[in-house]
Amino acid sequence: MHRDLVFDVGMADGADTRFYLAKGFRVIAIEADPATAAIAREAFAPEIADGRLTILPCAVSDRDGRQTFFCNRQQPAWGSLRPHWGAGAGAVVSPLEVEAVTLPTLFARHGVPYFAKIDIEGYDALAAATLAGQAELPRYVSLELHDGSGLAALAAAGYRSFKLVNQTMLWKVRLPNPPLEGRFVPTTAWKDASGPFGRESPGREWLSLDEATAFAAAFLDLRRRQEFLVSGWLDAHARLESPGAD
Repeated sequence: MHRDLVFDVGMADGADTRFYLAKGFRVIAIEADPATAAIAREAFAPEIADGRLTILPCAVSDRDGRQTFFCNRQQPAWGSLRPHWGAGAGAVVSPLEVEAVTLPTLFARHGVPYFAKIDIEGYDALAAATLAGQAELPRYVSLELHDGSGLAALAAAGYRSFKLVNQTMLWKVRLPNPPLEGRFVPTTAWKDASGPFGRESPGREWLSLDEATAFAAAFLDLRRRQEFLVSGWLDAHARLESPGAD
């Protein structure tokens, strides 16, 4: 594992990549939408030139090989390997053949990162499932949680401790100084960003799989039924160690 390396799987507008770079990490950023990746290469030209950032124009999937990626021209961040993801509200979704790779393939080519953020619009759990059986894993992983399959995939890979973060509440988060991960970065508004990670991930306690599964099920059920004004979405953060290790 490379302690100074972070994977940004689903780079989108680069908000997370910018944060990881500011924290002092090297970043491998993956973006399947060619137009979005081209914009990012221009915006991050200095960081690419000095070797701190590599942008890979490909999709992350549960198998290697060419696959159809559905670009969303109204909301580029909603592009997905799922054909109908983000296709509502009159969005124009265009199919495009792209190279797709698995996380283990990326690890073999670029090294195992300390932290991997996965936000790939409905394909998060399928991508995470490819980590099962890997001899070496990132110490920390986060992914967007759409149902219980994301937690199950992380647990099957060997992760035993979890935090669930309502992403609409990130505006409350303040980063510690002295920092617990990398360099101190002044608190941002976290607009379009996944937020802090690792030892700085929001929340005081790491949960067991059973605790996290029950919490996620209750949250998602209430949101589906629109009760108690539950809103937002959950990111699941996972670490390899058991609860109480940090």
